[in-house]
Amino acid sequence: MSLASKSGCLACHAIDADKIGPAWRKVGDKYKSDAHGASTIASNITRGGRFGWNKSMAMPAKGAGRATEAEIAQLAAFIAALR
Repeated sequence: MSLASKSGCLACHAIDADKIGPAWRKVGDKYKSDAHGASTIASNITRGGRFGWNKSMAMPAKGAGRATEAEIAQLAAFIAALR
């Protein structure tokens, strides 16, 4: 969670509660049957967007621009494991 905090992710996301962005547990559940779920989540974080969530704001590219590719991959793996 320190990586998520450092990267600014927690301003819009939480593990179990929707905020500005969807709860990460919901994101993990969305991609649970995708063999490449962590890679898909990492790609989504990198490019930004809405990704089919019914949210008024799109996520900015690279989250808030404060995470490296390695950190994004680590965070995506964490999110993909949540269900």
